[in-house]
Amino acid sequence: MIKNRLLLIIAIIMISVMGCEGPVGQQGERGLDGSDGSANVQTFYLSWDENDFVNPPESGFDDFSYVAFEGVNPLTSQMVEEGVVLAHWSPLDGNNVWIALPHTYEASNVVEMTYLYAEEYFEIWFTSLTGDFIDGDQQVGRVKISVIPPSLI
Repeated sequence: MIKNRLLLIIAIIMISVMGCEGPVGQQGERGLDGSDGSANVQTFYLSWDENDFVNPPESGFDDFSYVAFEGVNPLTSQMVEEGVVLAHWSPLDGNNVWIALPHTYEASNVVEMTYLYAEEYFEIWFTSLTGDFIDGDQQVGRVKISVIPPSLI
């Protein structure tokens, strides 16, 4: 009982001391300038339509398709090996909604969206998890790619 009262008194004293304010001290020395912000992060956009898909229905493979982009200059060998590459997909439905990849959604079938990249190369994949043909109209859209250089990691 005495121990509980002692702890209560100590807690009250600590709370009341933390609320005290003293006189304002002198201004300190100016610090060094910080490093630059995220100005070196590059963001670019790629878009496509249903005619750009590789592995169309007539190929006999109904469960996946992809769109490939070559000559993506921001994807240098240093960025690929040491940096970070993020991708977000947006349907062309008039809304400005971006979905982080990889992502799985259900339309007329269940579709998993993912991506891969290499030096100056980017692919976005659409794989049907139900085995049904992937309708190109469902996947028409654009992708935002953000490249974060190694110096910012």
